[in-house]
Amino acid sequence: AGLSDPRVHAHSSSWPCAHLLAVRLHMLAIEAGKPKEVDCELSDAAGIADFEFKVPLSVYGSSVMLPILKEVATVSDLLHWKVLPAFWLVVNSVVQIIFMKSLFDISKSAASTLDHETCEHLDDWLLAAAVWVFVVVVLTDLQQSIDMAELYCRQIPTVPESKVLRFRDVDGKLVLTQGGFSVAHKVGVFVFVVLPKICYAFFLLVLGVTYLIFSTTNVDVILNCTALVFIMDIDEFIYSFFSLARERQVLEACPPFVVKDAGQACHWYVWRPLSQAFKLCVSCLLVGLTMGLFSRCGYEAPGSAGLHDDVMPTMTPSVASAAASAVATVVGNATGTFVATTTLVQTATAPVASVGTTLLGGLR
Repeated sequence: AGLSDPRVHAHSSSWPCAHLLAVRLHMLAIEAGKPKEVDCELSDAAGIADFEFKVPLSVYGSSVMLPILKEVATVSDLLHWKVLPAFWLVVNSVVQIIFMKSLFDISKSAASTLDHETCEHLDDWLLAAAVWVFVVVVLTDLQQSIDMAELYCRQIPTVPESKVLRFRDVDGKLVLTQGGFSVAHKVGVFVFVVLPKICYAFFLLVLGVTYLIFSTTNVDVILNCTALVFIMDIDEFIYSFFSLARERQVLEACPPFVVKDAGQACHWYVWRPLSQAFKLCVSCLLVGLTMGLFSRCGYEAPGSAGLHDDVMPTMTPSVASAAASAVATVVGNATGTFVATTTLVQTATAPVASVGTTLLGGLR
């Protein structure tokens, strides 16, 4: 086998046979160690894991991860890698609270001054579409909050004392080798970072749909929906504008945390096949509840589920009777159309029935 290789055969005149065989065996070992080229799907070729969690590129990611991605050696490092990320997180919270307070005041003012006789009746389909888009944005934010909780509380290692994360390059991939959060650090991250983000999403959901309901025109429905989506993305704008380029590069270079323990991913395997249907049902249910339980121009919801039903003027008897008359007219027109169609069908089929009766009589 060794002598049959042309690379070895060229030296056969000067090398002993045992030496030639050792060289050939060494070559075979090298070739056996090379990875075999196999065609496969993109997910397998790219090495995409079943479940992995990336650090969010926002103030919620920079304030938590930057302090454990770099050792602090100088006052400048302390300022840029620990103090300022936490400061921008506080700024984001203050700005979002201001927006929520303004949404509450604006919608309350619109509800208290609403005149059912002169207000413009909004297109129900347009309003439902705008509410659905905003609900999807809010639920997406809640989903990101759940992913953040999984990343910070479970995927990052728990150590006795918080230490900077250390990585090693293994076959072109960064592998976490050292570092992590202490239990107290994880509790603080959940209480002061993840939990406020979840609360903001719930408050904005209620305030946002109320703000959309009291839009004065159909054009305002579209503009208000766009403004609400903008409010949900403020944390990303603050991070992109105020963070240094070096900090953004380090945060983006942080590899995703792959779920390696099957026991930690069992609930994700159950959730994956049901997630899309569940999200669709929840979003549509919230839209239906909003359209049915929140009073607005030309519609007075049963009960007082709306946020500003206590200050919203009730519909006068004339407006209520007009709305009832409009509904009765629509029902009456539909009934009349049905009756007319039935009469037309009976008239058209009368000759056929007459001919059939004659033929039956003849047969008898």
